[in-house]
Amino acid sequence: MLAVAEPCAPTIPSKALRDELEQRLGHGEIALPVLPDVAARVLALASREDCSLEDLTDVLRNDPSMAGRMLEIANSAAYSPKVRIVSLQQAVSRLGASTIRDIALVISCKSRVFKVRGATTKVREIFRHSVATAVVAQEIARTRRDSVEEAFVGGLLHDVGQPLLFQEIADIQEALQTTVDPLRESALVDELHAALGAKLAKRWKLPPRTMRAIRDHHDPGADGAACAISLADSIAHVFLTETDAGDLAQLPTVAALNLYPDDVGALLARRHAVLEAVQAYA
Repeated sequence: MLAVAEPCAPTIPSKALRDELEQRLGHGEIALPVLPDVAARVLALASREDCSLEDLTDVLRNDPSMAGRMLEIANSAAYSPKVRIVSLQQAVSRLGASTIRDIALVISCKSRVFKVRGATTKVREIFRHSVATAVVAQEIARTRRDSVEEAFVGGLLHDVGQPLLFQEIADIQEALQTTVDPLRESALVDELHAALGAKLAKRWKLPPRTMRAIRDHHDPGADGAACAISLADSIAHVFLTETDAGDLAQLPTVAALNLYPDDVGALLARRHAVLEAVQAYA
């Protein structure tokens, strides 16, 4: 006797899914993760001119898991310590407040944001790309004598809306007992992620300039911070996919940032260092 096949769950129409997501986004109904207390305190301390490395160390000691991961990253090839770092105090002293802040944010994002049920591989790739974009954005900021700290945060969080939307879509599917066409799902996430990322940046009380850069990084008429993240996004894609840089120097963002071909060449020469950072963080 032949087994009777289980009926397939209906596919939710693309427009219905978009309407549902836009409604939840507009009404603030999409759950935004809270920045862990220790990470929030590290960000606040590191942004102060009178930041004390001792105070940073004391704050990190309140989160043994983060402190342990901090030591692992400090001893990675990305930072190449000549002598192994064996204590949290050593790590903070060697790396400095800005780098410690960056690492704390990366650790928090990986554990709180870049996690979606049933989409481990996909979200892991988004995270790797986000880290690469953050590191490249720092290099662009150095070239332009802009804020390196803001560039890293903006680069790291530029696609943060993507995992949040993938999680929201998964929740909708579960609640309605439906399926979603993968191509339409990706298209909707591409369309809506920047706005949701900006909402998270506001929730985490990040600087307005960073929030705008996250919101506008796909806008060709955006300001310098958003253009820098857009260019970093493109370069990170080249690094991670090992594709030909091609006419990267001809991108509109390069002209908008007043960068020269030599500047772009210098950024591309940082590929090995960027991939080491991705390996350390991811």
